[in-house]
Amino acid sequence: MEEVRETTDIFLWANQNDAKKNDLQIELFLFSKNYTPYFMPIKGDVEQQLRPLFLFDYINQVNLGAGTGLSVRDYELSESEDNVLLRTDLEKVGRAETLIHLIEHERHDIVEFSETEHEFKRMKGIVARFTDPNNPDATFYTVKLIQQGQTLKSALAWEFSDGKFGSFNAEVGFKVPDDNQVLIVGKDIFAFNPGKFERMFGYEYKKQVIADKKVAEIEKEYKLSFPEGMDLNALVKERKKTI
Repeated sequence: MEEVRETTDIFLWANQNDAKKNDLQIELFLFSKNYTPYFMPIKGDVEQQLRPLFLFDYINQVNLGAGTGLSVRDYELSESEDNVLLRTDLEKVGRAETLIHLIEHERHDIVEFSETEHEFKRMKGIVARFTDPNNPDATFYTVKLIQQGQTLKSALAWEFSDGKFGSFNAEVGFKVPDDNQVLIVGKDIFAFNPGKFERMFGYEYKKQVIADKKVAEIEKEYKLSFPEGMDLNALVKERKKTI
């Protein structure tokens, strides 16, 4: 009988990280529309905004929910509704799993973002990686979708400074979304904003459910053999139309 994995206790996560939220180390990465990550260097004046935008609000929402009856449900089996936080397995969301793998295990291949070489208009989102300096294995991520419609290019924008309008001097300007969107802890993804989560990773959960059911039916009916490390679910992942 297949062992059922114990999922992340999001309330325990919030409680533990609330106590050390000011001590966690933060790294930022941009990722492109083909899910290639880039180091995102930041200036000191921006660092003050990182924790409220990428951490504090997530913790606060969960802690507040703990007092109002917030429930966690499986993403594939539930609809989005008030006071419900949807969760799914990281391995079901292939693009998210690949992105985290690259950040954790292919760090030597990740380069620093350059507007000249990579172009911000090709970027899809931002990943904030949090690490406990006293426990390097206690790593988690918050992810936000970039709204390209809110991006400013120097050739197309003006700025108001010292009482006058003038050319926008930066290469690119953009507004970081202030809503909670996606949290990845261990092997779990929590979708605080289900719509943006789906757009962020192209996760069509209803098709995934149908695909999983068909795979189960096929495996029940036929005895199949695959190369080492592969199974039917892996073959049809992100190719639901195949079955």
